[in-house]
Amino acid sequence: GSKFQAVHSASSSPGCPLPLLMLAVRAFPNQIREADEHSGNGNLPLHMVASWGIPPSRREEKEDARAQGRYVASLDPIAQRTKAMVLSELLTEYPDAARVRNKRGKTALALLCEAGGAWYNGGVRRMVRAYPEALNMRDRKTGLMPFMAAAAACRGDESKPGSRKDLGVLTTIFELLRAEPRALRPSNRIRRKKKRSDTKHHR
Repeated sequence: GSKFQAVHSASSSPGCPLPLLMLAVRAFPNQIREADEHSGNGNLPLHMVASWGIPPSRREEKEDARAQGRYVASLDPIAQRTKAMVLSELLTEYPDAARVRNKRGKTALALLCEAGGAWYNGGVRRMVRAYPEALNMRDRKTGLMPFMAAAAACRGDESKPGSRKDLGVLTTIFELLRAEPRALRPSNRIRRKKKRSDTKHHR
């Protein structure tokens, strides 16, 4: 069976107190460089914390009875504040974790944006500084860039237009694009499709 990974166990628990998680890191320093053996999805602890706030898929709910409970816990304001501090500490301990893609091809920045992370107080700015190149990486499945994932994470039923949360999402998208304007360029796949369409049109 897989070994017990204390750091990963703490990282998979939204709202886990920072002192407790850092105690696990101090006791098992190498684990912050290891992928999660329990899920087998290739997530480092940084990716697991960045994922706090992402709704579980039906498959995940079926495979893990506690998935929905963890998601609900991750929406707690205290958990959200703790998340930014934990991300900062994990990046301080192992900055290169921001460069790692999990088995789904996602960086920690992509997961953080998918979870609706905020630029200033949600850890996104810190993550970008650790690995700016992640701003230009598309999701292998959806084709979304990080700024697109941040926009998609804004659920209309959770905030009213002009609310503080709504403005926070806009700020995050703006700052992501300001950090990497080239992210607005169409993908090679879209350019090839347009080229084929234009060629067909001129025939």
